[in-house]
This record gives sequence, structure tokens and C-alpha cells, in this order.
Amino acid sequence: MLDADNDMRAMYDKERKRLEKLYDAYEVQEGELKDANRKAELLAVELEDKDNVIQNLKDVLETKDRRIRDLEIDAAGLKRKGEKLEPKLAELEGQLDKQKEQFMKLLKLADEREEYLREARQAVETRDQWYKENVAVFSSLCKTLKDRDKLAEQKFKEIPAADIKAD
Repeated sequence: MLDADNDMRAMYDKERKRLEKLYDAYEVQEGELKDANRKAELLAVELEDKDNVIQNLKDVLETKDRRIRDLEIDAAGLKRKGEKLEPKLAELEGQLDKQKEQFMKLLKLADEREEYLREARQAVETRDQWYKENVAVFSSLCKTLKDRDKLAEQKFKEIPAADIKAD
């Protein structure tokens, strides 16, 4: 029986070592499983964040696409409007050219009138200068004529009336 006890003991030790190894392996796997679960949770959070970012980018892209579509529609409308306004623009440009020509003629006429006015002012200034230079002579002449008339009148009064009739 000893052999049987020894065999049992050996089997027991062997089985116990196997179970210890198995338990150690179980604990290692359990640790790895916990690590894997934590990592999976972190990856799930990251995946959710990235999904949110992707959704936000899709929303932004959709908004931009709508804006681009609206701008393209506006551009097409403006193009049609521009095509309709082209003849009006050409007409207005023609009118502008005519107005420019008329303005240039008017400006030329104004320049001519201004030159005439400048010459007229110069003539008036020359006349005024001549007058200023000669006013004393005229005043003196006028005074001399008045003095002569007074003198003649006095002489005429001194002559008896009979002498005047006899002549």
C-alpha cells in the first residue's frame, strides 16, 4: 500500500502542480482579459469620438455642399441677369461716350469763353489804367474850361448891353 500511497501522493503532487500551473495560466489570462477589456473600452470611447468627429465633418461638408449649390444657383441667376443687361450696358456706354463728347465740346467752349473773358478783363484793366493816368488831365481840362466859362461870363456881364446890340 505504500506503493499505492506513494503513487497516489505522486499523482496528487503532479495533479496539484498541474492545477497550480493551470491556475497561474488562468490568472494570467484573466489579467490579459481585464487588460483587453480596458483596452476595448478605451477603443470604444475613441471609436465613439471618431464617429462624432466624422459625423461633424459630414454635417460641415453637407452644409458646405448646400452653400455651394446655393451659390451656383445664384451665379446662374446672375449670369442670366448679366446677359439680359449686356445690351443695356452697351447702350449706356454709348450714351456715356456721347456725353463725354458733349462735355469735351462744352469744356472747349468754356475755355474759349474764359480766354475771351480774360482778354476783356485785360482790356478793361488797360482802360482803367489809362483813365487813372489821365483823369488828372481831364479834371484839369474840365476845371480850365469852367474857369474860362466863368471868366467869359464875367466879361460878358461887364460889357454894356448897348455894345452887344451894336455888334
